[in-house]
Amino acid sequence: MTESDLLRALSKALLIVADQMQVPTPTPAKEHEPKYMRVRDFARSRGYSESTIRSWVRVGMPHVPSGRGSRILVAGADEWISAGGARLAIERRAVAETRKAS
Repeated sequence: MTESDLLRALSKALLIVADQMQVPTPTPAKEHEPKYMRVRDFARSRGYSESTIRSWVRVGMPHVPSGRGSRILVAGADEWISAGGARLAIERRAVAETRKAS
């Protein structure tokens, strides 16, 4: 089995896992919510773990760098989650890695 075959199999497995995950529906941004939130605060308010939000930031969730961390752009992040941003980012990354390996 070649490296590209392994990458394809891994990306397929990731997609299966992502489909089977029960991801809570994000709570829409409220009028009184700030435009930006810390990762910790955003994660708690939406019912996700901090590590999940940080990994989503790495794959494209709307954010702004802030010191050593990031601030989440609330409205953009909610839209990104609703549109399946994490799944799409995983698919794009798997395709890019497959192309690199070829």
